[in-house]
Amino acid sequence: PGPGLISPGTVLEQSIGYLGAVEPASSGLDSLLTAAAGAAPGLESIVILDEKGRILAAGLHGRGGPRPDGGNLARAPWFRLARKEGGPVWSRVHRSRLTGREVVTVARAAGRRIVAVEMGLDRIFRRIRTLELDTPMLVMVLDRDGEVLFRHASAGAEGIAGGVPGRVLLAGSGNRYLRAGDEEYFIASVGVAGPGWTVVALERERDIQAHSRIMLLLFAGGVVLAVGLAAVVALVTSGLISRPLDELGRAVSEMSRGDYDLSIPEQPYRELETLAAGVRRMARTVRGREELLNESYERLSEQYVFQETLLDAVPMPVFFFSAGGRFMGCNRAFEEMCGRSRDELEGLAPDDLGGVGLPDFVVSAFAGDGDFEELAARLLGETRECRVRDVAGRERVMLWQARAFSDARGRCQGLVCVLADISELRDTEMRLRQAQKLEAIGTLAGGIAHDFNNILNAVLGYAELSLLEVEPGSRLAENLTSITAAGRRAAELIRQILTFSRRREGTVAPVPMGPVVKESMKLLKATVPPDIEIECRVEADAPPVMGDVSRFQQLVMNLCTNAVQAMEEGGGRLEVELCRVEDGAAPRPHGHGWLKLTVRDTGPGIPDDIKERIFEPYFTTKERGQGGTGLGLAIVHGIVGDSNGVIEVDDNPGGGTVFTVWLPACDGRGAAPGQEAVVPAMARYQGRVMLVDDEEML
Repeated sequence: PGPGLISPGTVLEQSIGYLGAVEPASSGLDSLLTAAAGAAPGLESIVILDEKGRILAAGLHGRGGPRPDGGNLARAPWFRLARKEGGPVWSRVHRSRLTGREVVTVARAAGRRIVAVEMGLDRIFRRIRTLELDTPMLVMVLDRDGEVLFRHASAGAEGIAGGVPGRVLLAGSGNRYLRAGDEEYFIASVGVAGPGWTVVALERERDIQAHSRIMLLLFAGGVVLAVGLAAVVALVTSGLISRPLDELGRAVSEMSRGDYDLSIPEQPYRELETLAAGVRRMARTVRGREELLNESYERLSEQYVFQETLLDAVPMPVFFFSAGGRFMGCNRAFEEMCGRSRDELEGLAPDDLGGVGLPDFVVSAFAGDGDFEELAARLLGETRECRVRDVAGRERVMLWQARAFSDARGRCQGLVCVLADISELRDTEMRLRQAQKLEAIGTLAGGIAHDFNNILNAVLGYAELSLLEVEPGSRLAENLTSITAAGRRAAELIRQILTFSRRREGTVAPVPMGPVVKESMKLLKATVPPDIEIECRVEADAPPVMGDVSRFQQLVMNLCTNAVQAMEEGGGRLEVELCRVEDGAAPRPHGHGWLKLTVRDTGPGIPDDIKERIFEPYFTTKERGQGGTGLGLAIVHGIVGDSNGVIEVDDNPGGGTVFTVWLPACDGRGAAPGQEAVVPAMARYQGRVMLVDDEEML
């Protein structure tokens, strides 16, 4: 090839790419394409199509004026192939819808457009006809299917292989011999890249003068054909179009990288200057819009950070659902409750959380395929109380509230959901009801016990007086003794009721708990079965506590008796420990430290279904006839409360129970550590007793 002639592939990569990068507007580009098509001998047309096959710009060889009406070329095989593969794509020989002539099309995708170049067969094969053949020889051009596109016979070669099909000629490659009828022919072939054509030369063996002559002619024909194809497309990149478009292409490329300060020189041609002016206006417009977008983005970013900070400051779990039932976001409280970050939650469905962080009715509501508006109507009702499990497995009592959010057109886009933890509130309410119930029962029991105590005193008094007048050992004496014993048991019960109801006030003074615990253990060991082992550990310098010594004795005895009764069937081990604890390890600060009393047994433990009722008065697990008043732990609870202490129960069903009593220590002014407990004893006197009472029986 001569200077300026390049291959069709290079032409498409350079020139057609530039044509696709420029927006076709007005007829200026049509004129440029028409000039380019007219300057190329073998070119029929240059066409720019949109992604739907419609003509955006076109230039025809030897024709000016308005754009040709070629209709829609979307059904052309080369158009579909160029859109799919990009190109360059070579078509088969077809009739042009623009010129009506037989052409072959080269097409390439340039962004969202298709650039196509049509080359006429007559213009291409005109070069081969100019070859001078000295011997009878037939030169043919075959397409990829073996159809004859062009046939040229030199003088005396009209009858050479006239009946040989083209596909037979393509059956081999290179140089070979073929016998047809009485003649034997020498065949030479060479392929043409791009359209997939083959140039074939045939010569009778008897006409062959030199094998090199055929090879030379074959080579010359292939070169002429390749040069013709290259020359047709090469003119597209001539200085008339390529250099200005190259500058515009570089300007558009710089603009796509964010450089809008373009320096596009004034173009010498009116059409190119129109394109350049359009590029300049586009750069100014895009720069202005980008500045507005940057300002809007900064404002939105600041607003997003503020809203996210505000949302994270809310202590209640807050989260969002889209209309498709997927997580859109949440605050930090919800992240902590479900154990996942908001990035991990985004896009998940409610059932993907495995029942953590959401009420069951929400998970089941989103599990269906119903309409979102119907779903929202079910979830947007009044505030609901529900139970929600957190990532640690703890079940919380929470209040559910949801609100819908919409877009600018009022269409529902999702739900904003809030969960408020009311577990502590419900626990406080339960403790308050328990305290009110205990107070009401205590008030009622105290009033009844006071009146009943007067009656019981009369019964015991008359029974004891009667015993003084009957003969000892008689049946009447035995009956009176039984009445007296039953009355004393009833009196003890009345004493416990009055203690529970706080009607029986004792002497409040500093009490050293060490001697109280030791004395109680001595009394307890005398009644404990031999299969129960008792271990007592008392700290030597345990500080005193404020209260009544008899009530503290009752506290220790009731706790230990309750533990012994729990181990009556199988035996076990009872551990009692008394020690001093500083404020840091206690339930709450006090100032002088705490005294910790621990009573531990190895019994069967307390079932979960009755654990909340163990401090209720008159509640007992013993069967009728087995004894037990149900006041033991209720009295313990009352004594601890009167002393401003705390009682805790640590239970493991099947593994024993631990009662821990925390009593605030006093400052030591009064009874000193180590002082023996003052245990009241029965006083004995001789003389007369005067009784004054409003009960006539007494």
